[in-house]
Amino acid sequence: MRRVVGTRNVTHRGAHGCLVKTAVESIARCSRRLLLGGLLTILATISAAPPAQAMDSRPLILSKDTVSASLAGHLDLLVDPDHALDIGDIMQKGAEKAFSPLPSFFGAGHTLDVHWYRFDIVRQADTPGTWVLAMGSPYIDRIDVYIPDPNGHGLREVKTGDHVPYSQRPARTRLFAVPLPLPANESVTVYVRVESVSAMTFTATVWKPEAFLADTTQSLFLHGMFQGVLAIVIVLYAFLGIMLVDSALVGYTLYVLTLFVYYFFANGLAAVMLPDMPGWVPNLLTGGSGLVGVATAVFMWDRLLNLRTTYPLVHKAFMMISIAALLSAPSAVTSFYGAVNRPVVGAGMLATTVSLILVFLLMLRDRRDVSLRYYFAGFLAAMAGLIVAQMALRGVLPVTSLTENSYQIASAAHIIILGLGLSHRVRRLQIDKVEAEQKTRLALTRAEEQRHFVAMLSHEFRSPLAQIDSAAQMIEAREPALSDASQKRLTRIRAVSRRLCDLVDLFLS
Repeated sequence: MRRVVGTRNVTHRGAHGCLVKTAVESIARCSRRLLLGGLLTILATISAAPPAQAMDSRPLILSKDTVSASLAGHLDLLVDPDHALDIGDIMQKGAEKAFSPLPSFFGAGHTLDVHWYRFDIVRQADTPGTWVLAMGSPYIDRIDVYIPDPNGHGLREVKTGDHVPYSQRPARTRLFAVPLPLPANESVTVYVRVESVSAMTFTATVWKPEAFLADTTQSLFLHGMFQGVLAIVIVLYAFLGIMLVDSALVGYTLYVLTLFVYYFFANGLAAVMLPDMPGWVPNLLTGGSGLVGVATAVFMWDRLLNLRTTYPLVHKAFMMISIAALLSAPSAVTSFYGAVNRPVVGAGMLATTVSLILVFLLMLRDRRDVSLRYYFAGFLAAMAGLIVAQMALRGVLPVTSLTENSYQIASAAHIIILGLGLSHRVRRLQIDKVEAEQKTRLALTRAEEQRHFVAMLSHEFRSPLAQIDSAAQMIEAREPALSDASQKRLTRIRAVSRRLCDLVDLFLS
């Protein structure tokens, strides 16, 4: 093997090796910092939450200054994995102090267990007699609320959840809301039974009716605006992807489409617009679109990074993850959804991490490509939102308005950043297209000039040769008594002229 020796080459290779080494070390440092930061966050959250055995749930007091009050810190929990307990058993368990107090709202992940909650509430006399109990998340299947009957006839059962048609719910709102009539200056215990195939993230807030109406109107407006922006992005990039025949833009459009479907059902907007849909429909389109979202996201990054050409093995792995996530979507209406969701989401996060590293390496390789910087920032936003949301879902972080909506917030940032990156990509494609058209025109011009040149050569060479051959023929015709030597010369002249014509033909062809 021949070794190339030269100061410039050695220096270039050494610099390139140092650059790659520095990049790997930077990635390792970032990974260690992210891992350490995540562990510190988890430890801080766990240490900040007081142990359940050391605290008692306190009753919620509704005063004249109360507009809304979260039930965080006021709930007790009892898990029924066998689905064997009814409200009578639960009241007995409550008397036996079998419930565990919750310091805050915590997600239970994907579980088929029935969760029973209870809380005590006291309404002061100078407040309205009826309040509103609003519960979430909007994709929980069944919520049964047991409220003391105002007439003193025990407990009254109120059924809601996304398996109850919107037109039959006690309050037709985006969230699951139940009117809560309360006696004055008297402690009342309310029981809530929660069951769901989807993720179990139960939150609850007590509202004054007029304040709840205002908050519902505002949240509907914000969620509707979010859906409208997604719809505009879908139409715009679908048009660009089809017009430019760009599979990366098509993949991005499909990814945003899955987000549109997911949040349309997960935020409760579908129940408002489709009031009598069967209960399995929101399960399929909420959980299923989440799994399809993993498939489209992996497909999108595969096309954006052109992995088929740059990293063929990674491309094959990404395609396997995408197909597996796509095939797992129907499990959203079965009891296996929780078992399927965890590995699929884990594979999606692994693909996102690998893509993040690859984008970083491509950034080092081509520092002029601005799109890669936007891809990198979009990756970080999506990854951060997904990690926080999964930690809140699985009970590592408390469920707050920030942690519960972290993935939606990150998705919005992700879409905006990726949109900017793709706009640079489209601009670059347009520039490449213009340059290609210019090169094509230049090539056509040169081809036309070559044709003129060939025609000129053909005329300039063929005409003298034709005249020589014609003159030789005329001599033979007019001078029949030529000597043998002269006849041989004429024959040689004609043979040479024909040979020259053949050479001209060969050269021009």
